[in-house]
Amino acid sequence: PEYQVVMSNVHRRLSREPFAYINGKQEFWSLDYAVGKGCLIPRPDSECLVEMSLEVLPPTISGANILDLGTGSGCLLLSFLSERPMLRGVGTDVSLAALEYAKHNAAQLGLADRTAFVQSNWGACLDSCFDLILCNPPYVKASDFTKLTPDVLRFEPQVALNGGVDGLDSYRIVASQLPLLVASNGRICLEIGKGQAEQVEEMVCKFGFQKYGEKKDLSG
Repeated sequence: PEYQVVMSNVHRRLSREPFAYINGKQEFWSLDYAVGKGCLIPRPDSECLVEMSLEVLPPTISGANILDLGTGSGCLLLSFLSERPMLRGVGTDVSLAALEYAKHNAAQLGLADRTAFVQSNWGACLDSCFDLILCNPPYVKASDFTKLTPDVLRFEPQVALNGGVDGLDSYRIVASQLPLLVASNGRICLEIGKGQAEQVEEMVCKFGFQKYGEKKDLSG
């Protein structure tokens, strides 16, 4: 009965399970994304990454290949492709659970024929070059982990949040892979944690890239 469903959902929320998991979806870029256990819930701040990627890869560029490293629900890649109907993209994730959500979301949004999803440790399994790479890696420092809200700490996948001692472990791996993944004149858009921009810039520029710009998210 309906009453039991409602009470079950109330108890799940009281145990601090995120509403998006109970509801089974989260809005991002005005689109609905299915999410659940094993899949990070899209954050509104990450919409800034989509905005910036649309700026750095203008609509006049046709035939570009897009890569989303650590795709999760697929929200970055699919939101971008929803604005660029002629382009195709690949999303990678180490988590099979997350990839299932990404594939489901691509199908629901009518983007399955323009996307491919691959299980990979960032870009390790790929042998293609891309014109635009999107990436929102885990960047929470190990020492800050206990400060996360119970909703996040107890329910969302730690692999998508934990950035190691200084929060930059994933950036080091991604930066080292970029020379093999970025096409000539290719562009990279990264989400970076508070106070980490300078270190990440240094890390990426060491591999021959140049900074194009920086954008503050909704929290500044």
